[in-house]
Amino acid sequence: TTNFEELKNHNNIMISMEGIVKVFPGVVALDHVDFFVKKGEIHGLVGENGAGKSTLLKILSGLYEKDAGRILIEGEEIQNLNVSNAINHGIRMLAQNPEILPSLSVAENIFIESLPLKNGLINNKKLNDLATQALSRIDMKLDPRRKMETLTFLQQKIVLIAKALWYGVKILILDEPTASLTFYETRLLFDHIKELNKMGTSIIYVSHYLEEVFEICNRVTVFREGKNIATEKIENIDISQLVRYMIGKDVDLFQPLSHKPQDKVLEAFNISKKGKYSDVSFYVKRGEIISLSGLKGSGKEDVVSGLFGFHKIDSGKIYIDGMEITKVSCDVVFKKGILLLPADRLVNGLFLNLTVLKNISICSLDIIKNKMGMVSANNEVGLAKKYKDMLSIRTSSINQEAQFLSGGNQQKVVLAKVLAANPKVLILHEPTAGIDIGSKAEIHAIIEDLARHGIGIIILTYDISEVLNMCDRVYVLHKGLIIKEMIRNSAEFNKNNLTLLMEGKGYEKNSNERTI
Repeated sequence: TTNFEELKNHNNIMISMEGIVKVFPGVVALDHVDFFVKKGEIHGLVGENGAGKSTLLKILSGLYEKDAGRILIEGEEIQNLNVSNAINHGIRMLAQNPEILPSLSVAENIFIESLPLKNGLINNKKLNDLATQALSRIDMKLDPRRKMETLTFLQQKIVLIAKALWYGVKILILDEPTASLTFYETRLLFDHIKELNKMGTSIIYVSHYLEEVFEICNRVTVFREGKNIATEKIENIDISQLVRYMIGKDVDLFQPLSHKPQDKVLEAFNISKKGKYSDVSFYVKRGEIISLSGLKGSGKEDVVSGLFGFHKIDSGKIYIDGMEITKVSCDVVFKKGILLLPADRLVNGLFLNLTVLKNISICSLDIIKNKMGMVSANNEVGLAKKYKDMLSIRTSSINQEAQFLSGGNQQKVVLAKVLAANPKVLILHEPTAGIDIGSKAEIHAIIEDLARHGIGIIILTYDISEVLNMCDRVYVLHKGLIIKEMIRNSAEFNKNNLTLLMEGKGYEKNSNERTI
């Protein structure tokens, strides 16, 4: 590990945080933490949820006040750091969900802090000209008059990077910057990050995706339980050692596959929806894990929407246990045992202000009714405790509100909710997005166990490693068509081929293929 004492006075240090302490009621969030970032480096910061990463960065960006310690920027100690003087010292933070003004233009979002005026009114010509200059610095061609809400998630992030660069950013904090981005979009974002870094900006890169840390960072610091466990050069460490630092023990991220596919439980034949997907056919067996894979706009999410009746399919047939579903609706599909774990657990998966108990039981009220047709409190408690124990949900009690759980435990509660309804098929949309490495390993183990017990699993995720390590088969979609079925243990079942296929490359196009 790096010797902090030897380096903290070196003139190549951009940020030096020494002996930082932060205490919340009943919790020591940071326990005399030392952390430093060199000029012009990309520095990874990793650790489980609750390890202290976010607290440290909120102190650095002026959102929190430290209880003890000192902060130096380019050797100058900064007193009473707040948001305003953090920005004045060149510190900018790009949160996981970009803080944008969606109804305003790109130009207005960039210059909202200093809009150019003429006769007391906004000078729109100058505003748009300046925005074009700001975007050109990172080689982004975009109409500055476009509303931010019309941009992709990636474009919004890049606009905010352009804003930071225009205002003289010295230290850019990127918090889970690739969350919700596809593999291709991640590559594009990395190109912009590297260009920004070449201009001399120091970057703090926070991510649960450890492969990304090894790809883009020069050094990495590991936090655990409010302490700096280690700082290493990337070339001096591997993922296994990094995980040991983070967790305090060895963790197998992906469990050995031991499930055995049985008979078909869900089949789709030539289902189509004009403008979204065409002639899509696939199946999943009991005890099998498959994936619908593709980039954004490939149609995979639309296909799932059709399965659940969120929109009416134009043609094709859907079978469950060999029986055709003639009127596809959420209610019918749910009663047939097909359940969905949504991508955004906070918006669509959880009732944050309700207890763990209520979240788990809410889809299973018919199951826990008594002979009088009323919901039985004892049955409800028994159901919640069963799945709390089964999934190792860490909570003070089943009466704790879901909003106070860690991301990994929130995801387990959503999973418990759908499992309590006795599914035959589970469709898991981004099942491990935004959760730490320990929780991710636990979720993977749960998915494998569900398959062993005969549940059919369909995974939709942009995490290619997750697809390749967990799935028996992969259906690759591109422009609303299934262009390839990939099978585990075949020679083509690898990251390179899957990536090319998702981008619409590496397959023979049918002469009848049409643009959706």
